[in-house]
Order: sequence, then structure tokens, then C-alpha cells
Amino acid sequence: MIEAKTPDDISKEIDRAIVEGYKHPKLTEAIAGIRFVELIIEGTTLLWIFMGKSEDHIIIPRTYCSCKDFIIHVLSQKRKLFCYHLVAQVIAEKEGKYRRVNVDIDTCSRIINEVLEKGFSTTLRRIVLKS
Repeated sequence: MIEAKTPDDISKEIDRAIVEGYKHPKLTEAIAGIRFVELIIEGTTLLWIFMGKSEDHIIIPRTYCSCKDFIIHVLSQKRKLFCYHLVAQVIAEKEGKYRRVNVDIDTCSRIINEVLEKGFSTTLRRIVLKS
């Protein structure tokens, strides 16, 4: 079990992992595929979404991911500090390999509910396809 860390400690661990060449089989594809979407409401980034092939995940950068790996191994079992989505999001943002989508609060709520209830957001996919 990993000792509890502050959000700042976790952020530093993510940065260290990137500098040390963090490896994960899906990392390169996640970044190169431009699968991250920054949701912006009234000029403010609320959260990010990882659009996977079969599942989407809600991401609060350097803090939280709704993927099963994060829920099980980070939150529940405390076996690690972060999932690969959190690392990939930081890299994608630094490299500009993501989409920015402006939405109103109702649309953002719909996207979040779809991800949590169905595992993916058809609303977000429609918006991304139009842009």
C-alpha cells in the first residue's frame, strides 16, 4: 500500500514520471490520437475528457480520473498514485495534442452524466465531429 500523498506531491510524482520516461503500452496512442478534450465553460477549464475507443473518462488534471484503474488501484487499494491517463493528459497538454471545446453548463452536465452512466458521451462525440 502506498502512503497517502498531498495533491502537490502527486503532481510532482507525475512530473518525475514524465522526466524519467514513464512507459505504458497505451500512452503514445492516447497522445498521438488526440483523445483528450478540454471542456471550457465561460472561459474557464472545468475538466478534461479522455475519449477512448470504447470508454470515455473524466479527468481532473493531476488529481482524478474516472477510469477503473484509478478507482481500483489508486483510490481503493492505494497500490499506486496515478493512472496513465493522468500522465498522458499532462503530456498532451504540454505538446498541444488535445482539443478545446466550449460548452455551456447544461451541455457539460450532459457529457459528465453520459460518461458516468453509459461509459462514453455521444454528446461530446457530436461536438468534436462538428469542430
